[in-house]
Amino acid sequence: MDSGATMHLAVSLFPGIADPSPEPGFSRLTGFVQKAEAAGLDMVLLADSAPASGGGAANSPMPFEATTLLAALATVTSRIGLVAAASTVAHQPYNLARRFASLDIISHGRSGWN
Repeated sequence: MDSGATMHLAVSLFPGIADPSPEPGFSRLTGFVQKAEAAGLDMVLLADSAPASGGGAANSPMPFEATTLLAALATVTSRIGLVAAASTVAHQPYNLARRFASLDIISHGRSGWN
């Protein structure tokens, strides 16, 4: 029986967790997202993470802010959805909304918020 429903496939990125190299590398992330797009995945989800206390962003497993990183990834992809998980508890709602609005424009409507 065909319900007409479509399954959407995604991958959740946790850079620095599987391979805790000292340099998470934007080029490595770019290559991964481009491969996910070429494989036909519908979206990538990137969780925003706060740096370890006192360590600063450079010592975090993920030194990039999620919406900023996805905006950069939007420039090297054309179809894959770009979803960021971000909390209004950790971010001022007005500023968070502006970042997502900017990401939506940069990605030509491929942004999402989780």
